[in-house]
Amino acid sequence: MKISGKIISMVLAVVMAFSLTVPAFAADRIENEQTPIIYIRGNGEPLYNAQGERIAAEIEDISLGGDDEDEEDGDSTLKTVIETSANILIPFVKEGLLQDKWDNYGKVVYEELSPLFEEAILDGNGDPKNGTGVHPNVLANAEAQSHIDHGADGIYGVYDYSFAFDWRLDPYEHVDTLHQHILNILEATGEEQVSLVSRCLGGAIINAYLDRYGSERLVKNAVYTETMSNGADLISKGFSAQLEFDSKAVQRYLGQMMHCGDTGFGVKISVPALAKEIIGTTLDMLTQTGMTGIALKGVEGLYDRLYKALVPALFHSLGQGSQPIYWTCVKEEDFDLALDIMFGEEGSEGRAYYAGLIEKILYYRERITSRLPELYKTFTEEYGVHIATVAKYGYINDPITEGRLDLSDGLVSLKDATFGATTARAGKTLSEEYINNRIAEGKGKYISSDKEVDTSTAFFPDTTWVIKNVHHNRFATEMNIATEICRGTNVTVETSRYPRFIMFDEFAKTWSPMTEDNCADLGFMSSVTEDPTLKTKLVSIIDFVKVVFNFLIGLLKGEIKIG
Repeated sequence: MKISGKIISMVLAVVMAFSLTVPAFAADRIENEQTPIIYIRGNGEPLYNAQGERIAAEIEDISLGGDDEDEEDGDSTLKTVIETSANILIPFVKEGLLQDKWDNYGKVVYEELSPLFEEAILDGNGDPKNGTGVHPNVLANAEAQSHIDHGADGIYGVYDYSFAFDWRLDPYEHVDTLHQHILNILEATGEEQVSLVSRCLGGAIINAYLDRYGSERLVKNAVYTETMSNGADLISKGFSAQLEFDSKAVQRYLGQMMHCGDTGFGVKISVPALAKEIIGTTLDMLTQTGMTGIALKGVEGLYDRLYKALVPALFHSLGQGSQPIYWTCVKEEDFDLALDIMFGEEGSEGRAYYAGLIEKILYYRERITSRLPELYKTFTEEYGVHIATVAKYGYINDPITEGRLDLSDGLVSLKDATFGATTARAGKTLSEEYINNRIAEGKGKYISSDKEVDTSTAFFPDTTWVIKNVHHNRFATEMNIATEICRGTNVTVETSRYPRFIMFDEFAKTWSPMTEDNCADLGFMSSVTEDPTLKTKLVSIIDFVKVVFNFLIGLLKGEIKIG
């Protein structure tokens, strides 16, 4: 068994996208059309310690049956995992289950896990410890690039002027540097404005920058791609310990993980084809017969007893709890509870230790979170910024929050990423009555061909593009769309060569306009959408027995080998 993957889907890999094909007539600079583009990524920039060594601060995936890892490293990793797991499980059973004593369990979890992620964890002020951060060479290169006219041929690329920063920190700690970055670019190019393109957590940087410097009107376009700047349930509900457990959602999510194992993107588990079939039929049988539900009821009961100790210990040991950038994903309705869960109530030891961090968190909340979406209105109407969003869906967030059936890109819900689009639940469609009402209102063009999404309710309905069946951490066409927006003036869906709704083929790596003929969900999305019936129970049991029988026959015939 190889273990080298993610504990939670917080830190995700980024794959570079192809640039747009440049029209022949664009060789000459088009005044008042072209703008230098500054790309602000999320948490993808690698972190290094003071010795210049890359920090291995996250688990990326779980592979079963693979043989591509160095055996010695694999044995060492497996040994560490076994030892850490034992040290966490022993007190869980001995003191927790047998004695119902959970007060010290959070401390045990933190002491065991935090050493594995120590260099990514920030101090009580939300500042780096021991000289960790983005490599100085990366920062220096980004600064050097800002003094070069990359648009000398009349065309600016989306990656010409990337902004490098320590993504763990408070967004407001970067805005002055970003402002100087912009001034450098404008001086080098002779332009009057720039365009900002963000991905994921980078949206919080745009928000903070426009809040402080937007009135200077140096930004022409702001494009938020798969943004988390309007909140993300896994963080918001996770930090506030509002977790729920649902057997059908768990089954769907495990199916999603196996799909991600095939595509190589997302929180994934890689298994051989036979194992996948066995796992799938077993999960379906357990869900249909209610056994998974019974087990989760027990888990839910335990969670109710230990969440106050476990949740803060887990998020702080992994680093997210001390990183201000992740607090920008906490929604206003969850904020006060999240503060109490993660730092303790007012006057507690935790509140005292994290006082500096909390001050930064509350400042962003006051300036940004509590003012959404009115803040975007200020950016557009007062500062003249043309705002667009590009979002993705076809996945579900996670199986343990109230948003477990929300359409998403696997990390952020489509509703949040589009600034308010209306969506169906996973495996469902919008009601016929709802769709007919929207059509009667003249808004039928905003309804997706799969009848799952209505972008007319988004804050920027005419500058919202949606891509289906592509995961959060895989680039599809979003950077191409962003580039087109930044190469024009007030580009909308109607004036773009990219349609409002796009289908993406993750295996062929191609996109096409969404139609009624090509808009099918991925397989795991349509599974377990209905409540079990006698028929589905019997079918699941029969399928399970058939798979086990075929497996045993294969063993006896020597067609299947173990080990």
